[in-house]
Amino acid sequence: MFTNKVNKTSRNSSKEYKYLEKVSSDICGPIRPCTYNRYRYFITFLDKATRDLEVKLLQKKSEAYNAFVEFKNKAENNPQGYRIRIFTSNNRGEYVNIRFEDLFKKAGITHQLAPAYTKEPNGLIERLNRTLINKVQALLFQAGLLNYL
Repeated sequence: MFTNKVNKTSRNSSKEYKYLEKVSSDICGPIRPCTYNRYRYFITFLDKATRDLEVKLLQKKSEAYNAFVEFKNKAENNPQGYRIRIFTSNNRGEYVNIRFEDLFKKAGITHQLAPAYTKEPNGLIERLNRTLINKVQALLFQAGLLNYL
């Protein structure tokens, strides 16, 4: 009896990454209504190897640089000395500016850009953002709380 072997590994997942070797990020928003302390956006950072996800609320998109620096400092403060090697994001303006370019150059980080307004190349982080929004809305509805909370 013969059995067919099916390769369940996709083209993109064939390379195994180490911790912090590849980090994906995206900004989601504006959230309507905004939160009670006027947060309108959130930024997510996802480690490709461990699937660790960090979420930070933002009042403006321009806070993305400070959020990344905070994430980078926190993540790279590890006893093994792991550093961010590849940073993937979409090609929108919040990640493509002089401040980010200088930081990436100084830290030796390769910035991989996906085409703007397309979810497929950065699909995992986009899906996580939608899941987060859905879960928060479901929790608010289930608890009978107001939307701005």
